[in-house]
Amino acid sequence: MKNIIAAVTLVFFVTTLNAAELISKLDFTMRYVAKVEATYPGVKGQIVGPLEISFTRNDGTESKAFLENAYIQYSNEPYALDETISKYVDSLQSLYVPDELEIKQVVENIYPIIKNRKYITEIQRLQDNFDSDEKTGQFPYYYEQLNPELVVLYAFDSEKSMSLAQLKDIEALGIHPSQLRKIAAENLSRYLPPIQRQGDETLSMLIADGNYEASLLLLDDIWTKDNFSVRGEIVVFVPSRDIILVTGSDDREGLRKAQEIIRNNEWSYFISEIAYVRKNHSWVLLEP
Repeated sequence: MKNIIAAVTLVFFVTTLNAAELISKLDFTMRYVAKVEATYPGVKGQIVGPLEISFTRNDGTESKAFLENAYIQYSNEPYALDETISKYVDSLQSLYVPDELEIKQVVENIYPIIKNRKYITEIQRLQDNFDSDEKTGQFPYYYEQLNPELVVLYAFDSEKSMSLAQLKDIEALGIHPSQLRKIAAENLSRYLPPIQRQGDETLSMLIADGNYEASLLLLDDIWTKDNFSVRGEIVVFVPSRDIILVTGSDDREGLRKAQEIIRNNEWSYFISEIAYVRKNHSWVLLEP
């Protein structure tokens, strides 16, 4: 008798659901938003309209969701409302819960980029020109001061794309800013081919990959007198991202030649015409 009652109850339950009217598109959307927010802490949804939602993460990242297909599936299987919503919410996992391997791959593709201080000012000016209604004066990317003239930015550089990193990007990867330069420098060391040196002890040029030569300034291990037996302290010029000249602070001929080369050439991706001297594991402006 117990089995018969159970079977009758099940048939009645399914029949009732099939006969019930569908919930509205707006109600479906509200249930979907509630499920997303419960499943992915830090994600908030705002309903734009029936079956359309705008989601915002804690880091300010925004995304859109359109539920037409989900609602059609629910309409065909109204008894599977919760299962349908769960299915579409679970599909967001790759967006809101990045795979550990994916994060590792992104971190391994962070590289340091050397720019001059004027680059920061120019980007701020351009940003305000494009956004005349709200002049923030803020530089959109994360950077660190290397010295009064040079700054270090960070790029996500892969085979498919390259983009400068914002602070929220770095925090989303779980990297503390104090660790970033070390990580980026180690990535650069692994990425670059063997560094070549052309010239002599008076004046030489370092050659790597044609893009990150200026970033060699951040590889502390190479800047030793064992590698560069120059006269005086090690001095560098970085007129462009792909050019780095090396001479000595007491080598007048080397300094003269470097300055002449910089004056007599037009540089793509110009950085600086100033000489920098190695002191206490840092690069400081060479006093005249």
